Amino acid sequence: IEKDTFLRDVKAAIFKVKPENLEEYLWISDFVDYLNPIEKSEIKNKVHPYVWKVLNSKSKTIPVVIDGSNILLASELRGPERVDTLLELISKLDQTYFPFYLVFDANAKYKFHTRYFNYKRTYYHSPADELILGLAREVKGVVCSKDKFKDYNMNIRNIWYDLRL
Repeated sequence: IEKDTFLRDVKAAIFKVKPENLEEYLWISDFVDYLNPIEKSEIKNKVHPYVWKVLNSKSKTIPVVIDGSNILLASELRGPERVDTLLELISKLDQTYFPFYLVFDANAKYKFHTRYFNYKRTYYHSPADELILGLAREVKGVVCSKDKFKDYNMNIRNIWYDLRL
C-alpha cells in the first residue's frame, strides 16, 4: 500500500511539471521506471512533450542555448507561446537537450510577451549573439537559432536546422 501511495504522489507531482520548473522535479525521473505502461502513457499525454522527454531520458543530456528574440519572431513556430512550441520540436529530436537557457536582446521585454521572461535561466544582452555563443561554449552545449552567426567564428552546433518544421 505504501508503494501505491508513493507512486500516486509521484504521478501527482509530474502533472505540476512545466518546462520552466522542470529542474525542481528532476527527482521524478528516478521513479518513472516504476510506472506501468498505462500510467506512463497517461502521463505522456498530459504533460508537455519536452518534460516527458527529459524525465524519461536515459541518455546524457546536452544543454541548449535558445536565441529567444529570434525564436519569438520565427514565423515557422505557431501557438500563443512560441518557446513551448520550440521545446516541443526539440523534444522530437533523438538527443535530449537539457537544461535550456534563453537569451533575449536587452529590449525584448518591451517588444514581446512570454512567461519565460520569468524563467530562472533567462538572460538579456545586446547584442544577444555574443552571450548566446559564449554561454553555449561555457556550458558545452548547442544553440537553437535561425541566425547563422556568420559574423562569428562558430564551432558550436545549431540545432534549429535539425528541427522538423
